[in-house]
Amino acid sequence: APDESGWNNVTPLVVTLFRSDSGSGISYTNYSKTSETGPWTTVNISAATGPDAGNVTDISEGGFNVTVSDEGTTEIWFYSVDTNSNIEPIKNITVKIDTTQPIKNVIIQSPNDVTDNRLRASTPDVVLGSTDFIDVGTIGGIGNYRDVIWFNLSGFNSTDTIKSAKLSLFWYYESRDKSTTVEIYRPVDWAEGYVNWNNRTNGVAWDNPGGDWYDTNNEAQGNTPYAAVTFPVGAPDNAYHEFDVTELVQSYVNDLYENAGFFIKANEVSDSYIAFRSSDYENANERPKLVVSYSRGDAQQNTLTGTVTTPDSTGIAGANVTLTTPEGTVINTTQTDNNGNYTFTDISAGTYNLTVTKPRFWPANNNITVTTTGNTENVMLWLKGDLNLNGAQADSGDLLMMDYAATGALTPDWKFDLNGNGDLADAGDVLMLEEAAAGKIELL
Repeated sequence: APDESGWNNVTPLVVTLFRSDSGSGISYTNYSKTSETGPWTTVNISAATGPDAGNVTDISEGGFNVTVSDEGTTEIWFYSVDTNSNIEPIKNITVKIDTTQPIKNVIIQSPNDVTDNRLRASTPDVVLGSTDFIDVGTIGGIGNYRDVIWFNLSGFNSTDTIKSAKLSLFWYYESRDKSTTVEIYRPVDWAEGYVNWNNRTNGVAWDNPGGDWYDTNNEAQGNTPYAAVTFPVGAPDNAYHEFDVTELVQSYVNDLYENAGFFIKANEVSDSYIAFRSSDYENANERPKLVVSYSRGDAQQNTLTGTVTTPDSTGIAGANVTLTTPEGTVINTTQTDNNGNYTFTDISAGTYNLTVTKPRFWPANNNITVTTTGNTENVMLWLKGDLNLNGAQADSGDLLMMDYAATGALTPDWKFDLNGNGDLADAGDVLMLEEAAAGKIELL
């Protein structure tokens, strides 16, 4: 279906032209994708001729389908002629197709998706992971300061295109008498609870005290940063400053490198020390953040379709269908159409839970796997109280089956647990079915 602006994100797109005549009947329809004066493709009640005939299918007296493949805007002009040669006025419709993935924006920020640690040369074995600031540069007589910071990128797919990624640091402090250039590199992997000037993980030292990194040329301890910003001499402006780390984030998202975050260091000349707010700072509006603009890749183009039916294969209209991750995050929701059909688009490959609910029916919860090769998940719902599956709720046959189950003459299943207490066909279930049969309650 097109979006609110009328644009469709699939190609080819099939357009159905309906036609009817209450008098002598339709003789043929002419249509053109070029102009209101033709050239025309002629479609009678059984065949098509003309320049676009190869795109015409499902011809009948009541209409036909036209396939549109070109992206952008396509005008279709058309008119019909009846068997008495009466010609209707020319009409037109506009078909808009744009399969370019929309640009999406996300801000990644603590408390859950960011970790950072300071590396301080003067206390090389001290882990500094919970201070409210990170710092770089040099203080004369004390030494150098560096940092590592990591952002959770698991929400991206390996085929996503990163349009822009900006690391934003809030500058609030300085102790210096000269400008400071702050640079961003790709660090070797490190562990938050153990990293310091000497060590990167538990019991594992950096090859180079003060940290191991790669530059944009993939050179170890190189000096060509992924991004750099110079802070001139002067008081802090108490504002965010952006580092363009698009290239590095793209390499992480595309799995070129494992996400190890960012290594932050300065030009480290004497008296060049500045500090930024850390992910532990109390004011969330000043914590480090990664601002990413991106478009989804092919991995997001998977479609999940299915039909929700009763046991006799009758489609159930208006059923609520919800797709969630195994952790419970809602991906999308929809309702079935008049035939019981549903569709989810723009779904990543992976495992999901599919939940279907509708008043008066038992809910369904299916574990499914979405792949890149087509996905169909049909779901059957049982009417509550319809124990004999004849489509009627709480009729005499259902009452008889409940009675048999309650007395042990029939082995009940989960559909006999109307009160949801885990006991099948107990006194409460019998009472609920009797009251539903008498019209006193509804089995919702």
